[in-house]
Amino acid sequence: MANNGEDHKFQLIDAKGEFNEDALEKLEDDLEFHECGRSYVVVAILGPKGSGKSTLLNHLFGTQFKTMDASQKRSQEDQGIWMTKCSHIEPLTLVMDLEGSDSSERSDDISFEKRSALFAFSVAHFVLINMWCHDIGREHAANKPLLRTVFQQVLKKFRNEKRKVTLMFVIRDYLNATQLHQSSLEAKLRDDVNEIWLYCADKSQNGYLNLHDYFQVEVIFLPNYEERKADFKTQVEELKTRFITSAYIDLTKPRASMFPFHAQNVWKDILGNKDLDIPKQEIMISVVRCEEIKNELYKSFQMSKELHELRKQAYLQFVADFGGKVGSILDTYVSKYDEESFLFDEAVVKEKREQLIHESLQLVEHIHAQMEVHLRQVSFLKFTEAIERYNNAEDTEGKSEKNRPVIVEDEIQIRLNDFDGGIAALRAENAKWDSSKARAKLIRQMEDYAFAKKEDRPQLIVKSFKSTLKQVFSSYVLYLVSEERDPSWSKIREHFKKVAEPIFSQLDALLEKLGVNEEDRKKTSDKLREDIKNNVIAKVREESWKAKNHLINRYIKHFMYDDDLSPRSWNNPEEIPDLQQAALSPCIQLLAFLAVVCWEEADEDYDFFKTLQFAYLNRNDVRSQEWEKVRPSNTLIKPIKCLELLSEEIEAEVEKTKKWASELAQASKARAKSMVDRLIPEHPETTNTQDHPSSKTLVTHIKCTELMKEGIVEVGKKLNHAIEAIKSKTMILIKEYPFLVGAILAIMLAIWGAQRSNPTHMLE
Repeated sequence: MANNGEDHKFQLIDAKGEFNEDALEKLEDDLEFHECGRSYVVVAILGPKGSGKSTLLNHLFGTQFKTMDASQKRSQEDQGIWMTKCSHIEPLTLVMDLEGSDSSERSDDISFEKRSALFAFSVAHFVLINMWCHDIGREHAANKPLLRTVFQQVLKKFRNEKRKVTLMFVIRDYLNATQLHQSSLEAKLRDDVNEIWLYCADKSQNGYLNLHDYFQVEVIFLPNYEERKADFKTQVEELKTRFITSAYIDLTKPRASMFPFHAQNVWKDILGNKDLDIPKQEIMISVVRCEEIKNELYKSFQMSKELHELRKQAYLQFVADFGGKVGSILDTYVSKYDEESFLFDEAVVKEKREQLIHESLQLVEHIHAQMEVHLRQVSFLKFTEAIERYNNAEDTEGKSEKNRPVIVEDEIQIRLNDFDGGIAALRAENAKWDSSKARAKLIRQMEDYAFAKKEDRPQLIVKSFKSTLKQVFSSYVLYLVSEERDPSWSKIREHFKKVAEPIFSQLDALLEKLGVNEEDRKKTSDKLREDIKNNVIAKVREESWKAKNHLINRYIKHFMYDDDLSPRSWNNPEEIPDLQQAALSPCIQLLAFLAVVCWEEADEDYDFFKTLQFAYLNRNDVRSQEWEKVRPSNTLIKPIKCLELLSEEIEAEVEKTKKWASELAQASKARAKSMVDRLIPEHPETTNTQDHPSSKTLVTHIKCTELMKEGIVEVGKKLNHAIEAIKSKTMILIKEYPFLVGAILAIMLAIWGAQRSNPTHMLE
């Protein structure tokens, strides 16, 4: 059996995490693992880069790990996990030297660091943690995050195993020779380790498990190697006996012949452990910032004036190029996202970009569904007209029941082509809107109509019209609730006349062509009107159940955005109360709409809006369960509940937004004042006039200064948003291009010097 550790030194796991199975198997053959049984020991060491891990191992076990030389660049032997056999120690002792933690090469990528530490604790019997004396009690230098990770995984994966690991803290560069000081440091270290264990045990709901059931904690103090080399070697020789006398037979560990297989499986398991996938700091920053940018732009898209107008148009009529218009609006915000996120991690930027597009398109998907209904109705009516022309054709040449399926099939295909073309125009780029259900329903409608008996066809026509009208008015109710500033039942009645009446006329003409007499057509029309009325009332009732959410959303919308749907700048704290009152008005208007059914014009003689507004503003004690002059069946929200919604839910939102807006306004005002104070000096002392040719010049100077202050305050207000937007970019640019720091400072000093010498030049 060879004694030279250099002969058997190899990289067990490389810097990329690849396991060197071949080298381990060769070591197994060379050292005849099968003869060792369970009489072998695995020792691992971890600690900060440059802390002397390799030096300690070489003196302790006679190995020849490469020690760090500050004058040389980092080599391949410094990375990953290296393994060797110890010289002059029996039983068989294998030593693993782990890559130093906190290395500059890894930067902020700590996933490998955590994985390698967990691997060491999983396969080794002794784990040496090499650390400097002055790092006891510190967070990262004392390896607390690594211990936390290891303990969490031990409690998660190995809590039912009886295997025990010796955790040996080797304290380097210990200077104080007194036993009292050494005991104090050891007690502090043991307390820290126990505290980490208790934290992990409580978090994993395994608080009853004891640290000493899994780890035997030892603390060793060693002097500085360079300054006290003889003492260092003497104490290391004493420590060596600790390992020579450790040849106990541990029945929980695998036989030596199984160690290569065991180690490889452990590493595979660790690689598959997603809990250890700790992203780089750059990635984490990218995720946070790109998420913020995405959310801000999503809100901007949601509240954009262009989208508001398009939604309003789509609720009221069919928009053939809906997809193109949505895509055009969305492109603006996606371009802004690209501009604001280009400095961050490419993969994160791409992922959040796709999320922005997907979430934005989801926002308008229900409008697309409404457009589908219109297309389906148009295609169906054209199909019925074609079939009726065939049925009523006077020329019967070639007309037979044999030909009917072919003609029907051809006509169905024509209408499906029309439908598919319309859907393609409706779909926005990158949208994954599914139109298969609408298409399948159209096919069923056409097939049912084509092969129905003559007397059943009118009913199929009516059914189709009813479905379309129901969709149209459900969408309109949603529009009133979410988009319209002053929703009212009078607007529903106007919409009914504008949209429904032409449809009823179209239906009447179709039924007449099908041979339905006037009396039956009137009955059908009246019944359909009643059905649509009931559907509208049912939809308003459904939305009244969501009154709380609707009111909060409406208040936020009108408080946070101006009439042009642009975000408010919050420069003036004094205007906040007026903005609150202005935002409350549309909330009360919505509540008045949702509270009472006013289908008939006479039902709106009573002004519910003024009643609610007066009661809320004057804090009237409203205890009524019914509205004045309103039938109970028409009451959707009782008066007492309306006041409760306003005084409790909305009041809470008012206070929350008031505090938030006041803080923003004060911050904005402070930033503007700070900018003025930095750029504009105080008025020159009027007592010293030697530098001023005349008092007129001094007065002019003071007036100019005042004008400048006013102007800069206004500019400062407008720059607030821009300043916030470029803060993160500036820091990243300075990090990437340090020379910018000097350039920026030079420019600022030049401006400051010019301003100090003659402030009036700033006006030019």
